[in-house]
Amino acid sequence: MIALAARLLWDQKNRLWFWITLAIIIVLHVPAILLIPWGDQNLSYVALLPIGLLDLGIAYGIIRLVENAIERSSRHFVPSTPRTPRAGF
Repeated sequence: MIALAARLLWDQKNRLWFWITLAIIIVLHVPAILLIPWGDQNLSYVALLPIGLLDLGIAYGIIRLVENAIERSSRHFVPSTPRTPRAGF
């Protein structure tokens, strides 16, 4: 589901924050996969669909949240132009 969230926002692939955010989401999934007792039952795709959709929504939401935060911070950043000294002052 992380791959689907990344694919939905693939237009951001050239941005460093996108890849950092994906890496953090993937790293956060590792403890969930290893620590949750999944048991020996065979779950069908239909049974796992709600969990997968929730995972997709959270991953997509996190990426969009970071995107909006980056855009807001870049809009408020106005690079200062160096002042050139005027003659006679």
